[in-house]
Amino acid sequence: MRGRRTRIATLSALVTALLAGLLVGAAPAASAATVLDPAMNLCLRGAALDPGGTLVLTDTRLTAYEAGRLAYTMRGAGRSTCVQRQVRFTVARAYAWWAGLPESRRPDTVVLAVPGTAAQINLWGQQMPFRRLLGTPDSAINARGRVTGWARGATGSTAGRAIVIKLGELMVNAHAWAGTKATWLTTSSAAQCAAAVASPKGVLVLGDSITSHDFAGVARALAARGYVPCVHAQSSSRIYEHLARIQAGRVPLPKNVIVALGNNDIFTGAGGYPFRFRSQALALLRALQGHNVVFPTVWRTRNQPFLRALQHNCSVVNNVVRDLARDQPQWRTPDWAAVVRAHPQIQFDGIHLTSVGLRLRYDMFADALDSLNTPA
Repeated sequence: MRGRRTRIATLSALVTALLAGLLVGAAPAASAATVLDPAMNLCLRGAALDPGGTLVLTDTRLTAYEAGRLAYTMRGAGRSTCVQRQVRFTVARAYAWWAGLPESRRPDTVVLAVPGTAAQINLWGQQMPFRRLLGTPDSAINARGRVTGWARGATGSTAGRAIVIKLGELMVNAHAWAGTKATWLTTSSAAQCAAAVASPKGVLVLGDSITSHDFAGVARALAARGYVPCVHAQSSSRIYEHLARIQAGRVPLPKNVIVALGNNDIFTGAGGYPFRFRSQALALLRALQGHNVVFPTVWRTRNQPFLRALQHNCSVVNNVVRDLARDQPQWRTPDWAAVVRAHPQIQFDGIHLTSVGLRLRYDMFADALDSLNTPA
């Protein structure tokens, strides 16, 4: 009897060990850590810190030189970009490479330029630690994420442009920018701006000609809603003029900031194409980190030969601003463009506003500020 019990116990132990072995074998293996060379490690580190950071995983459809051109093209559009190129790369192998990266080396946008199947794409769908997953047609990505403008044999610059087009962030060559002058800057008094900085309801308005044409009006409208305004407006100004002054410490920064800019950043002619709006907008918003920021979308309706190109660039500006504000609880992007499209008559000359338009605009600003200043 004792021998039988011993044999049963031994058999049970063997079965238990076998089942344990089968279960271990059925479990998904942990991804091996991906080894990065110093250049790729540095590139991914920077791209992971950039909300527009992009990683392109490609096979040898691009030469090493063309892979560099792709990254250069996308960086020109303001997106930090790294390209990992491998022989016989597939969607599944690319996933294993990605899964082995530490979180601090994972950019928010991934582009697969490798052959694959729907089943392999599903591996990526099970873990989405990024904002966008895009792919070339042969990657088996769904239609929503397909980069249709990148075919085999395309140059790196063509591939880069195709990706930026898919992201809705490629400006087209439009009319030349007329320029601006620092002497056109108009500001509230030093005492008024000091009061804005001292108040929890203080608000800095960074504006262009829409604001400067109604300089007193915007201040009155915000004050009527309980805010303490400080206005800095410069006709025909782009983001970088205001950014330079902020970085130099020449602009008072209250708790709240309205960035009423972007209307002149859509001009790209006379050597300005492609204009690096994204990188400059990101620099401005980073300079305002810790403040409540309202950055409305833009639109124009002036009937002119290059209107469609300018409206396209308005859409690019709006896409970029929305993307930068994503996951930022202290930023709001009210859709002023939608208001103008619904009521084009409020732009009496295709850009500047009637009294009705100004009232709508200021109410939108104040509503956005209210949403940021409501006690939790």
